[in-house]
Amino acid sequence: MEFDMALDWLSTFANMEVKDEIIDDNDERKVIQTFPPLGVCCGIVPWNWPVLTGISKLGPALITGNTIIIKPSPFTPYCDLKLGEIGMRIFPPGVLQVLSGGDDLGPMLTEHTDIDKVSFTGSIATGKLVMQSCSKTLKRFTLELGGNDPAIVCDDVDIDVVVPKITTIAFLNSGQICMVIKRVYVHEKIYDKFREAMVAFAKTIKVGDGFEPDVLVGPIQNAMQYESVKDMYSEVGKRKWGVALEGTAKWLEKE
Repeated sequence: MEFDMALDWLSTFANMEVKDEIIDDNDERKVIQTFPPLGVCCGIVPWNWPVLTGISKLGPALITGNTIIIKPSPFTPYCDLKLGEIGMRIFPPGVLQVLSGGDDLGPMLTEHTDIDKVSFTGSIATGKLVMQSCSKTLKRFTLELGGNDPAIVCDDVDIDVVVPKITTIAFLNSGQICMVIKRVYVHEKIYDKFREAMVAFAKTIKVGDGFEPDVLVGPIQNAMQYESVKDMYSEVGKRKWGVALEGTAKWLEKE
Protein backbone atom coordinates (compact mmCIF):
# COMPACT_ATOMS: atom_id res chain seq x y z
CA MET A 1 0.00 0.00 0.00
CA GLU A 2 2.76 2.43 0.91
CA PHE A 3 4.68 1.90 -2.33
CA ASP A 4 1.54 2.18 -4.44
CA MET A 5 0.68 5.49 -2.78
CA ALA A 6 4.28 6.71 -3.10
CA LEU A 7 4.24 6.05 -6.86
CA ASP A 8 0.91 7.87 -7.24
CA TRP A 9 2.15 10.87 -5.27
CA LEU A 10 5.46 11.11 -7.12
CA SER A 11 3.70 10.84 -10.48
CA THR A 12 1.33 13.65 -9.44
CA PHE A 13 4.20 15.93 -8.39
CA ALA A 14 6.15 15.16 -11.57
CA ASN A 15 3.23 16.29 -13.72
CA MET A 16 2.67 19.57 -11.91
CA GLU A 17 3.50 22.89 -13.55
CA VAL A 18 4.49 25.94 -11.55
CA LYS A 19 3.46 28.90 -13.70
CA ASP A 20 3.73 32.64 -13.24
CA GLU A 21 0.43 34.35 -12.40
CA ILE A 22 -0.61 37.78 -13.66
CA ILE A 23 -2.06 39.62 -10.66
CA ASP A 24 -2.75 42.94 -12.36
CA ASP A 25 -2.42 44.13 -15.96
CA ASN A 26 -3.55 47.59 -17.05
CA ASP A 27 -2.28 50.70 -18.84
CA GLU A 28 -0.20 51.78 -15.85
CA ARG A 29 1.38 48.54 -14.64
CA LYS A 30 1.69 44.84 -14.96
CA VAL A 31 2.14 42.76 -11.81
CA ILE A 32 3.36 39.18 -12.20
CA GLN A 33 3.58 36.75 -9.32
CA THR A 34 6.50 34.35 -9.75
CA PHE A 35 7.60 31.36 -7.72
CA PRO A 36 11.40 31.24 -7.64
CA PRO A 37 13.07 28.28 -5.92
CA LEU A 38 13.86 28.75 -2.24
CA GLY A 39 17.23 27.00 -2.42
CA VAL A 40 18.16 24.08 -0.19
CA CYS A 41 15.31 22.25 1.51
CA CYS A 42 15.44 19.67 4.28
CA GLY A 43 12.89 16.89 4.77
CA ILE A 44 12.81 15.20 8.18
CA VAL A 45 11.00 11.88 7.78
CA PRO A 46 9.40 9.72 10.53
CA TRP A 47 9.71 5.95 11.00
CA ASN A 48 6.11 5.20 10.02
CA TRP A 49 5.56 5.28 6.25
CA PRO A 50 9.16 6.39 5.57
CA VAL A 51 8.96 5.97 1.78
CA LEU A 52 5.66 7.82 1.36
CA THR A 53 6.59 10.69 3.65
CA GLY A 54 10.01 10.90 2.01
CA ILE A 55 8.39 11.14 -1.43
CA SER A 56 5.91 13.73 -0.12
CA LYS A 57 8.85 16.02 0.68
CA LEU A 58 11.32 15.43 -2.13
CA GLY A 59 8.69 15.51 -4.89
CA PRO A 60 7.38 19.06 -4.27
CA ALA A 61 10.89 20.36 -3.52
CA LEU A 62 12.41 19.09 -6.75
CA ILE A 63 9.51 20.00 -9.07
CA THR A 64 9.74 23.60 -7.85
CA GLY A 65 13.45 23.81 -8.63
CA ASN A 66 14.97 23.29 -5.20
CA THR A 67 17.56 20.86 -3.93
CA ILE A 68 16.72 18.73 -0.91
CA ILE A 69 18.36 16.81 1.90
CA ILE A 70 16.27 13.99 3.35
CA LYS A 71 16.93 12.99 6.96
CA PRO A 72 15.30 9.61 7.73
CA SER A 73 14.40 8.36 11.18
CA PRO A 74 17.18 6.37 12.88
CA PHE A 75 14.58 3.60 13.28
CA THR A 76 14.04 3.30 9.50
CA PRO A 77 17.15 4.64 7.74
CA TYR A 78 17.46 2.23 4.83
CA CYS A 79 14.21 3.04 3.00
CA ASP A 80 15.17 6.65 2.34
CA LEU A 81 18.82 5.81 1.77
CA LYS A 82 17.57 3.57 -1.03
CA LEU A 83 15.53 6.47 -2.43
CA GLY A 84 18.71 8.54 -2.42
CA GLU A 85 20.61 5.78 -4.19
CA ILE A 86 17.96 5.62 -6.92
CA GLY A 87 17.87 9.41 -7.18
CA MET A 88 21.63 9.60 -7.71
CA ARG A 89 21.14 7.72 -11.01
CA ILE A 90 18.72 10.42 -12.21
CA PHE A 91 19.60 13.83 -10.77
CA PRO A 92 22.83 15.83 -10.96
CA PRO A 93 25.14 15.50 -7.93
CA GLY A 94 23.83 17.24 -4.83
CA VAL A 95 20.27 17.77 -6.04
CA LEU A 96 18.92 14.93 -3.87
CA GLN A 97 20.86 13.88 -0.79
CA VAL A 98 20.02 11.60 2.13
CA LEU A 99 21.79 11.93 5.48
CA SER A 100 21.24 9.25 8.09
CA GLY A 101 22.14 9.73 11.73
CA GLY A 102 20.96 10.00 15.31
CA ASP A 103 19.00 12.62 17.19
CA ASP A 104 21.86 15.14 17.00
CA LEU A 105 21.63 15.33 13.19
CA GLY A 106 18.18 16.98 13.20
CA PRO A 107 19.24 20.16 15.06
CA MET A 108 22.36 20.43 12.88
CA LEU A 109 20.14 20.59 9.80
CA THR A 110 17.38 22.80 11.16
CA GLU A 111 19.90 25.37 12.44
CA HIS A 112 22.14 25.29 9.37
CA THR A 113 22.42 28.73 7.80
CA ASP A 114 22.49 27.38 4.24
CA ILE A 115 19.20 25.46 4.53
CA ASP A 116 16.25 27.62 3.50
CA LYS A 117 13.21 25.43 4.24
CA VAL A 118 12.46 22.53 6.60
CA SER A 119 9.58 20.11 6.25
CA PHE A 120 9.04 17.96 9.34
CA THR A 121 6.65 15.09 9.98
CA GLY A 122 6.54 13.70 13.52
CA SER A 123 5.44 14.31 17.05
CA ILE A 124 4.11 17.56 18.51
CA ALA A 125 6.93 17.69 21.07
CA THR A 126 9.65 17.41 18.43
CA GLY A 127 7.75 19.78 16.14
CA LYS A 128 8.02 22.49 18.79
CA LEU A 129 11.79 21.98 18.90
CA VAL A 130 12.00 22.16 15.10
CA MET A 131 10.06 25.44 15.11
CA GLN A 132 12.33 26.85 17.80
CA SER A 133 15.43 25.74 15.92
CA CYS A 134 14.28 27.18 12.58
CA SER A 135 13.52 30.53 14.22
CA LYS A 136 17.23 31.06 14.88
CA THR A 137 17.85 31.65 11.18
CA LEU A 138 14.27 32.72 10.29
CA LYS A 139 14.00 29.87 7.80
CA ARG A 140 10.65 28.69 6.50
CA PHE A 141 9.21 25.47 7.87
CA THR A 142 6.22 23.16 7.52
CA LEU A 143 5.11 20.94 10.40
CA GLU A 144 2.88 17.90 9.97
CA LEU A 145 2.31 16.69 13.51
CA GLY A 146 0.44 13.84 15.15
CA GLY A 147 -3.29 14.44 15.52
CA ASN A 148 -6.17 13.18 17.65
CA ASP A 149 -8.48 12.46 14.75
CA PRO A 150 -12.22 12.00 15.44
CA ALA A 151 -14.90 10.02 13.65
CA ILE A 152 -18.45 11.37 14.06
CA VAL A 153 -21.15 8.74 13.58
CA CYS A 154 -24.69 10.03 12.99
CA ASP A 155 -27.82 8.08 13.85
CA ASP A 156 -28.85 7.43 10.23
CA VAL A 157 -25.76 5.46 9.15
CA ASP A 158 -25.76 1.86 7.96
CA ILE A 159 -23.93 0.31 10.90
CA ASP A 160 -22.96 -2.85 9.01
CA VAL A 161 -21.26 -0.72 6.35
CA VAL A 162 -19.65 1.88 8.60
CA VAL A 163 -18.29 -0.29 11.43
CA PRO A 164 -15.74 -2.24 9.34
CA LYS A 165 -14.41 0.99 7.82
CA ILE A 166 -14.02 2.86 11.11
CA THR A 167 -12.54 -0.11 12.97
CA THR A 168 -10.10 -0.93 10.19
CA ILE A 169 -8.88 2.66 9.92
CA ALA A 170 -8.47 2.80 13.71
CA PHE A 171 -6.27 -0.32 13.77
CA LEU A 172 -4.47 0.16 10.44
CA ASN A 173 -0.70 -0.21 10.69
CA SER A 174 -1.15 -1.07 14.38
CA GLY A 175 -2.47 2.47 14.87
CA GLN A 176 0.93 3.91 13.95
CA ILE A 177 -0.35 6.50 11.47
CA CYS A 178 -0.97 10.18 12.16
CA MET A 179 -4.30 10.07 10.30
CA VAL A 180 -5.91 6.98 11.85
CA ILE A 181 -9.12 7.37 13.86
CA LYS A 182 -8.37 7.90 17.54
CA ARG A 183 -11.76 9.08 18.85
CA VAL A 184 -15.24 7.90 17.91
CA TYR A 185 -18.32 10.01 18.68
CA VAL A 186 -21.49 7.95 18.23
CA HIS A 187 -25.06 9.27 18.36
CA GLU A 188 -26.77 8.09 21.53
CA LYS A 189 -29.64 6.45 19.59
CA ILE A 190 -27.29 3.87 18.04
CA TYR A 191 -24.49 3.89 20.62
CA ASP A 192 -25.07 0.43 22.11
CA LYS A 193 -25.66 -1.27 18.77
CA PHE A 194 -22.64 0.43 17.20
CA ARG A 195 -20.37 -0.45 20.13
CA GLU A 196 -21.39 -4.11 20.04
CA ALA A 197 -20.82 -4.27 16.27
CA MET A 198 -17.44 -2.61 16.57
CA VAL A 199 -16.29 -4.99 19.31
CA ALA A 200 -17.47 -7.98 17.28
CA PHE A 201 -15.65 -6.81 14.14
CA ALA A 202 -12.48 -6.01 16.10
CA LYS A 203 -12.34 -9.63 17.26
CA THR A 204 -12.10 -10.74 13.61
CA ILE A 205 -9.03 -8.60 12.88
CA LYS A 206 -6.00 -10.79 12.24
CA VAL A 207 -2.98 -10.14 14.45
CA GLY A 208 0.47 -11.53 13.66
CA ASP A 209 3.56 -11.23 11.48
CA GLY A 210 3.12 -8.29 9.12
CA PHE A 211 4.47 -10.35 6.22
CA GLU A 212 1.70 -12.95 6.56
CA PRO A 213 -1.44 -12.64 4.38
CA ASP A 214 -4.40 -10.65 5.74
CA VAL A 215 -2.59 -9.50 8.90
CA LEU A 216 -3.82 -6.02 9.83
CA VAL A 217 -2.18 -5.58 13.25
CA GLY A 218 1.50 -6.46 13.45
CA PRO A 219 4.20 -5.63 15.98
CA ILE A 220 4.87 -2.16 17.34
CA GLN A 221 7.70 -0.62 15.30
CA ASN A 222 10.29 -0.10 18.03
CA ALA A 223 10.98 -0.78 21.70
CA MET A 224 10.46 2.84 22.74
CA GLN A 225 6.93 2.84 21.30
CA TYR A 226 6.23 -0.59 22.80
CA GLU A 227 7.18 0.55 26.30
CA SER A 228 4.99 3.66 26.03
CA VAL A 229 2.02 1.53 24.96
CA LYS A 230 2.59 -0.87 27.88
CA ASP A 231 2.69 2.05 30.30
CA MET A 232 -0.54 3.44 28.84
CA TYR A 233 -2.43 0.16 29.20
CA SER A 234 -1.04 -0.33 32.69
CA GLU A 235 -2.49 3.05 33.66
CA VAL A 236 -5.83 2.22 32.05
CA GLY A 237 -5.94 -1.02 34.02
CA LYS A 238 -5.74 0.90 37.30
CA ARG A 239 -8.81 2.95 36.50
CA LYS A 240 -12.45 2.48 35.58
CA TRP A 241 -14.13 3.97 32.56
CA GLY A 242 -17.47 5.62 33.14
CA VAL A 243 -19.93 6.99 30.61
CA ALA A 244 -22.11 9.92 31.59
CA LEU A 245 -25.79 10.09 30.66
CA GLU A 246 -24.91 12.47 27.85
CA GLY A 247 -22.65 9.82 26.35
CA THR A 248 -19.37 11.55 27.27
CA ALA A 249 -16.61 9.24 28.49
CA LYS A 250 -14.74 10.37 31.59
CA TRP A 251 -12.22 9.06 34.02
CA LEU A 252 -13.47 7.99 37.45
CA GLU A 253 -11.42 7.96 40.61
CA LYS A 254 -8.76 5.28 40.95
CA GLU A 255 -9.85 2.16 42.76
